[in-house]
Amino acid sequence: MEISEPIGIIQIGLDHKFKIAEENHAMLYKFLSNKYNINIYNFYREDPIPGCPFNTSATIQLYDFFSSAEKTSEKIILKIRSDVFLTKSSIDILCQEIDAIVSGEIDISYLGLYFSTEYDKICVRKDVKECYKVPDKIVIARKDKLIDNWLNTIHSVGSSTSGNVAYLQIKNTISVARMVSCQMYIVQNNFDVVDNWQIYYDWCKRYKEKSPIAVDWVLNNFDLIRTF
Repeated sequence: MEISEPIGIIQIGLDHKFKIAEENHAMLYKFLSNKYNINIYNFYREDPIPGCPFNTSATIQLYDFFSSAEKTSEKIILKIRSDVFLTKSSIDILCQEIDAIVSGEIDISYLGLYFSTEYDKICVRKDVKECYKVPDKIVIARKDKLIDNWLNTIHSVGSSTSGNVAYLQIKNTISVARMVSCQMYIVQNNFDVVDNWQIYYDWCKRYKEKSPIAVDWVLNNFDLIRTF
């Protein structure tokens, strides 16, 4: 059943122009439009953000998020990175998170893949109170549950904080938020054929020294990953 409350999809970050990611996102939006009332905003960029007073990755990411959100009129927003790739299972989970926010069950959902620990799981959910960092590939939020004085908050983030830690700062003190680890990946290259496993392994193999067990699992479970 279609949910009438409009959702603003904000595409932010660098415009990598990966054909696979573009086609994947187009498929996602077509799927979402059959269930939700969505409006898509293209804030992808190649150049520095005009007027951005910050110069570290984490602070620029937050500035990009908040300044883009201010340009939308919807009460619910969905932020998506330009290079994220969604599997069918992750789209199902994404819809569950949208439904939870529309119904008022939660206010903010952070989605991505906790690769080092959840590499083989379809879905793991945790209250953000249990987390010191959150996945930030996709963020769904009610805008009235975000912090008000966001410029001051970004100034307080600090130069050494990662985006995964910094995104915890976007919520206000009364918001109910959770992190969701699911099978979505980052596109590093273009391929002739869209293949979950190829995209997953191409992304994760750089973590061979940091997470050898996880990388080996991906390498040896290509048939399973192709069903995700």
